Amino acid sequence: MTEPTMNTEAETGWPPYGSRVVATKRDTTRTVRKTGVLLPPAKPSGPARLHTDTDRLLRLPRSGWMVAPETPTVEQRRSRARTLCPQGRPVYRWNDELAPQLATSSMLRRARRRPAEGQEPIASYLITGKKDYAPLYAVADTVPLPALSPARAAAWDRARTCARCGTRRRDFDGPYAAGRDGARYCGDCQEPAAERWWHAERDAGRAAAGAWARGVLDAAAADPSQVALAAIGYATLAYVPITATTWDGQPLISAKVGTSPDYPSERYARPADVIEQLRALQGRRLIVWRDEPRNLERLLEAVRREVPDAGDLALALAEGDQAGRHWDEWIAARGPGVQLTHPFRLQWWLHQQHPPSWDPPELLGHVQHVVCEMASITGPYWWRATCLDPGCGLAPRAGTSRAAKDWADQHHADTGHQVLHTTEPSTPTRDADETTRSS
Repeated sequence: MTEPTMNTEAETGWPPYGSRVVATKRDTTRTVRKTGVLLPPAKPSGPARLHTDTDRLLRLPRSGWMVAPETPTVEQRRSRARTLCPQGRPVYRWNDELAPQLATSSMLRRARRRPAEGQEPIASYLITGKKDYAPLYAVADTVPLPALSPARAAAWDRARTCARCGTRRRDFDGPYAAGRDGARYCGDCQEPAAERWWHAERDAGRAAAGAWARGVLDAAAADPSQVALAAIGYATLAYVPITATTWDGQPLISAKVGTSPDYPSERYARPADVIEQLRALQGRRLIVWRDEPRNLERLLEAVRREVPDAGDLALALAEGDQAGRHWDEWIAARGPGVQLTHPFRLQWWLHQQHPPSWDPPELLGHVQHVVCEMASITGPYWWRATCLDPGCGLAPRAGTSRAAKDWADQHHADTGHQVLHTTEPSTPTRDADETTRSS
């Protein structure tokens, strides 16, 4: 299809079709002034049209209207090195408002529309960085796509409606961005929704951590010898260190087990020398700190390779019996250097907690300590630091008293405001604008 000839000021005295214009009509009693996008005639012999900013379509007979280009803003004038594309169409850029008068083909698809048969673009959009142009079509001349099924229509509308405040955005703007919980929110609701999701996740995680710890203590109370604390160190090329005791402190194994004949050393125990100690761990519930199943697998591979009758040796670590992961949820910290009032939608990950020492005896003692602490409280709770200044109103929650105190000390140093410390149970939180004001 041939490119249509674009009208120019030299030919008609009016700006090119697709330009933003101001149309003025004067008579003896009043002056009518309309702004919008100048469109070509609907029929070859008809008058030009104006798609106004109020979404009305006006016919512009040449005898009654004066049409002039709209005065651009200062920012727009700075980027107007080229006003026409190579095809002679007006050029729009990132700082121009296109919809509802003009739209690219992708914008039309977001609004469930398409160009009409034979419809030609009347303007171009400069793609920043690519130095290329996307054709812009007059929305008033496009036609709707086939109707969606009821289920897809509901999903379409749901994607463009904020799940928190109910604001419905224009179809041309596409769906809202999805939040951390999978629902879609407008820009103003993204942070409150992310904060609510984060606290709800931590409430559930801390409750699960407490339930797991109480289950461990119940099993230890029933039979301390059947619950073992294990520290399986990093598997090097030469050896894997392993230390294990029963819950009541009876030693089961403490050795550096050699894993490769290429690195023989008197400092490492041979797999055959510790096979019986490893068999003593079978059938016990092993409680470790974190990420030790892969180290245990490396150890078992070496033992089965060196000891022919070790094929029946089976030691397994339950996925949930890693105390460090539950302790991460219990502490509920977002990472070093992250303030309590930092955006939750950007900094939502949990900070991985480390034990005070990696020395096996101290590590096993720390594992036992955190299990007892998480199990000692029937319901986990939060520490809230509330600023007492009426004009401030900040009241962030923290997973530990130390985190709440650090924020309170910094806030007092910055503002001089007094801060009240309280605790509250872990329950599903209300929206952030009802519980705290983000700084």
